[in-house]
Amino acid sequence: KTVRLFMTVDTSYTSTKDSDFKAVCLMGCNSQNELFVLDMWSKQCQEQDLVKQCFSMADRWKCPTIHPEVVKQGLSLYYSLDSIVKTRASEMVGTSHLPGHPGQLDKTAKIASLSLRFEHGKIKMPLWNRRKAEWRRLFDQIEQFNPSASDGGLQHDDEIDCVCMSQFVLKGRLQSHLR
Repeated sequence: KTVRLFMTVDTSYTSTKDSDFKAVCLMGCNSQNELFVLDMWSKQCQEQDLVKQCFSMADRWKCPTIHPEVVKQGLSLYYSLDSIVKTRASEMVGTSHLPGHPGQLDKTAKIASLSLRFEHGKIKMPLWNRRKAEWRRLFDQIEQFNPSASDGGLQHDDEIDCVCMSQFVLKGRLQSHLR
């Protein structure tokens, strides 16, 4: 009851083996402003798989809101999620719980903004999940990030981008959100 749950979603423009990963991240923030990264899923897949994973994770955790990144290539995802939530069509995604929804900024600046959380121990992650593919990518992205390099020095930043979106949800600046 003292942790605010929310989900963030990062999509990719294409769905090929060379594409970025589509990612979903469930987080919680407590009254001490500690951010807990609780669940994550990512895969190179079609958008309908991403939509299903969003609602499956929301259902599993009874998460009240989903916050997809709203960028040009993510508008299709936004409208798909929005349509399902607005029509309360939980049967379309095979869940009983529907959350409530949907930001945009330079990725390097967004990732760098997490540094204070890391420096002051205000971000918590389940290290025991480090061997799972999506978590391994997240930890690798954290370790390899270089704010001075182009694109943060990262070839892929999908998982860390999902975590970074938390700052907009927590500050109330991610204007559109599914509810």
